[in-house]
Amino acid sequence: MLSEQSLRNMLRHASIPTLIMCLAQITGEECWLQEPFLPRRDTNLFADESGGLPADVQQTVRDAMERVMGALHRASARCRRRLTRLVSFA
Repeated sequence: MLSEQSLRNMLRHASIPTLIMCLAQITGEECWLQEPFLPRRDTNLFADESGGLPADVQQTVRDAMERVMGALHRASARCRRRLTRLVSFA
């Protein structure tokens, strides 16, 4: 299992536009596809990992992804426990 500190460290180095796309897909929330989360257009060969977004918006994205990943992990653990209970009836 990934520690909270390891997750935070990975999120600190992750591409903000990629995190935004993942948040939009996983949560289904349209807010991730609107201001203030819209990355700035980048025509460089190597994209700006910040998406040209201010530091506070980048941190909001990282914090949201940390919460989503935590929720997914907890849900996965509940599913495993339930499956174990169900199998024990067989």
